Amino acid sequence: MAVKPFVGLFFGLFFELFFELCVLRSHGSTMRVAAPPHARIPGGDDHMTHIKRFDHTGITVADLDSATAFVVGLSLEVEGTGSVQGDFVETVCGIPGAQCKITMLRSPDGARLELSSFVTPDPTPGSPEAMANEVGLRNVSFEVGDLQAAVDARAADGSGLVGGVGEYEGSVRMAYVRGPEGIVVSLFEQLG
Repeated sequence: MAVKPFVGLFFGLFFELFFELCVLRSHGSTMRVAAPPHARIPGGDDHMTHIKRFDHTGITVADLDSATAFVVGLSLEVEGTGSVQGDFVETVCGIPGAQCKITMLRSPDGARLELSSFVTPDPTPGSPEAMANEVGLRNVSFEVGDLQAAVDARAADGSGLVGGVGEYEGSVRMAYVRGPEGIVVSLFEQLG
């Protein structure tokens, strides 16, 4: 099976379910959303039985210090730092001779974000000006109490908006902010 179609299908299903849950959450519903028919396990129930919990999202960067400062500026706290090399990382990443430094961060609600930077081999440049329609992981989203204050704080640090601040049906305001190395964070504020 080709990897790209599988990854596209996975992210498509993830975002479809995520969007449905966000819409329900923004309207104050506690309803459980069943997986769409194409995401159901044949002969099984409506959820993935192998996954116990979400652990973290990982982002690879070239400049770990700059990326860490950007994310800490969003109110995440450094949970720990370290480095990894040897058989484990080479096997998992499929990169012989891999060695990387890692910073693990935690949001106020406990979500975890891993920033990693490869020492060897040299990092391969990504697409730092990627727009939302480019295939791949495009943003990490955080709810904020005051969107304008959060956007202004990021602007003071040199980060800019990808587009503008949008409002959806009087329930949420959102903006994409591009940080170092093209990292895009979606900042949103619940209204009402």
